[in-house]
Amino acid sequence: MKLPIHTIADAPDPAKPLLEAAKKKYNFVPNILAVMASEPPLLEAYMSLSSLFERSSLTPIERQLVLLTVSQANGCQYCMAAHSAMAMMAKVPEPYIAAVRNGGPEVLQVSRTVRETCSTSADWRRKAGCTLELHERNDQSAR
Repeated sequence: MKLPIHTIADAPDPAKPLLEAAKKKYNFVPNILAVMASEPPLLEAYMSLSSLFERSSLTPIERQLVLLTVSQANGCQYCMAAHSAMAMMAKVPEPYIAAVRNGGPEVLQVSRTVRETCSTSADWRRKAGCTLELHERNDQSAR
């Protein structure tokens, strides 16, 4: 089944305001949203879930690292490309993006921390932050 990549102009009417909101937020309509526009309830659900995630106590950098880590764990190259771009827009330091994209041990530790031990976002930040700081120190000492 091949789904069209809609524009705001040709999307089903219920999807048009959602795509307009995406364009306003990102300055373009991401392809994943343009495809979901074929099923406006799906698009609405995806955008609602994204909005809820944005309201979490995680920082924009932390949210992007979670999304990148999940994309890496799922082996989704499209997701990795999309979330790498979003991470750059959120000013995630490049060594962090590279670590996740390369699936290094730091990523595995962050992933384990998120899955196994995080009961609060402050706990996640403390543990993941230590892991990421360690990566950054190791990266700098290798130069």
